[in-house]
Amino acid sequence: PIVLSSLAEHLVKLALYIVLAKAVRSALGSSTGLTWVFNSAATLLALKMIKGELGLLMKRLTRRLPPGYLGFPIVRDVRALVTIFSGKLMDQLEASRQNYGTIFTSVFFGRTNITAGGQEDLNWLFINDRKALTEIAWPPNIVMLLGPGAVANQSGKYHRVLRRLLEPYFAPTFVTNYLKVMDETTLADLDDWCSTGQFVSSEEFKMYALRLFYASSFGRIDESIVATLHDDFKIWISGFFTFTTLRISGTSFDKAMKARDRILDTVDNL
Repeated sequence: PIVLSSLAEHLVKLALYIVLAKAVRSALGSSTGLTWVFNSAATLLALKMIKGELGLLMKRLTRRLPPGYLGFPIVRDVRALVTIFSGKLMDQLEASRQNYGTIFTSVFFGRTNITAGGQEDLNWLFINDRKALTEIAWPPNIVMLLGPGAVANQSGKYHRVLRRLLEPYFAPTFVTNYLKVMDETTLADLDDWCSTGQFVSSEEFKMYALRLFYASSFGRIDESIVATLHDDFKIWISGFFTFTTLRISGTSFDKAMKARDRILDTVDNL
């Protein structure tokens, strides 16, 4: 039923696009001046939409595209922006997962995206990544925020080399080296949370994660530096949701890039 509903979406949109193309094309005969230019542009746009929809339909038929509702151009983009800025993106992803399964398709600003969230899906992705069959495709703003030397910005042979260098530090045998300090940090935070007798917000868990990183890396905890890292991380992550790479003073992206520089300086100093 899910596959059929996805195919039905493409057939309905194809029919509407064809009707639109025919209607505008018939209007060209009686158009003059600017009206003729407008109708010509509308016809070309309709033909482009028909071509794109045919391509998506063929991918559906050949099982190269997972199920999922793609929606109409412009309308779906406006809807996506509303979803993001209203803070309901995760709710939308969860609803799609409930409807279509752990792997589904969506479109954002003309780009087809596939979301994979199941264990088998991720294993398949990681196996192909190890075979160098995947490529990095972050938006430009995220590429800049991660930095040119970030592992997440690499692909192919160089990415595999970096991963091999880092993997030993996350192996179980190596984690035992800082298991004691992680345990002490966790017990201390649990005691603090229990002593309040109140609900613990997500901000506390973020601070806890930073304390674990700090304690595991440096063997001690400086609360002032942890608080500074926490604030800078929040500013840095907010830059992931910007739509520009121009560093204009006062913009969210510029603040995020400055926060990234402060984070790197803090780590270097430590």
